[in-house]
Amino acid sequence: EIGSFIREKWYDCLSITPNDYLITLDDDFFELGGKSLHVANMLTEIQNKYRNFPKDISLFYACPTIRALINQIKSINAQTMH
Repeated sequence: EIGSFIREKWYDCLSITPNDYLITLDDDFFELGGKSLHVANMLTEIQNKYRNFPKDISLFYACPTIRALINQIKSINAQTMH
């Protein structure tokens, strides 16, 4: 579910469709054309759904793939549950 949510937001932010390009878990957001303004929008979208996700732009640069973001969200959620 997390991966599908992020992928959908990437399509919206990057203004592409699955017919144009099928985004995979390991595609790099910036290599697909993502810019810093897109990062701010993406962080807002992720934080709206996953309240514990920090609004820290540098985190997105450290996790530029869907797989990395999924792992980060799971890690943050696990830490907040303890």
